[in-house]
Amino acid sequence: MKKVMCLITGGFMVISFGWWGWSMTNDPTPSKSEVQNLVRHFALEEFGDVEGNYFESPKNYAYFTDDHLFVVNRLENPIQSYVVIDRGKPISLLAQDEVQRILDDYATVAHEDIEVTTTHQVTVFVAGSPSYTEQLIKVIVTYDDEKHLLFMSPDQMDRSRLNFFTDGYEMFSDF
Repeated sequence: MKKVMCLITGGFMVISFGWWGWSMTNDPTPSKSEVQNLVRHFALEEFGDVEGNYFESPKNYAYFTDDHLFVVNRLENPIQSYVVIDRGKPISLLAQDEVQRILDDYATVAHEDIEVTTTHQVTVFVAGSPSYTEQLIKVIVTYDDEKHLLFMSPDQMDRSRLNFFTDGYEMFSDF
């Protein structure tokens, strides 16, 4: 009887640790319908993983429409916080000095080739806090012969705000 109990307990422990290990390595994907209800857009397309620092966790997930990118905290359950990135506007000729300052500042932080392309209005909704709007720039960074797409604050070039990686560059380079 003790052997049977030991086998059952051992089997239960193996299954429990296996489930725990699997859940730790596989982050949940936010439900598309839950995100649609949250952001009040019902024709969302799924993008995938995004890194960022708007939420407690850098692990985020993105959906998009023709005119907006929606980034949600993939570890928040239920999802209550999100970021909306509006389609970009070209950088005006008046802002060219600002762009050069950004490029110079970034060159002191990183040695990659970068290109500043557009400005984007971003609205941040964090549960329990008032929403706020800020301007981010879209930056394309080339390193290891791959292009990566970032949205970052022009005043905080030393840290990425939202990183859409190479897949983001391929999908949203003209966004």
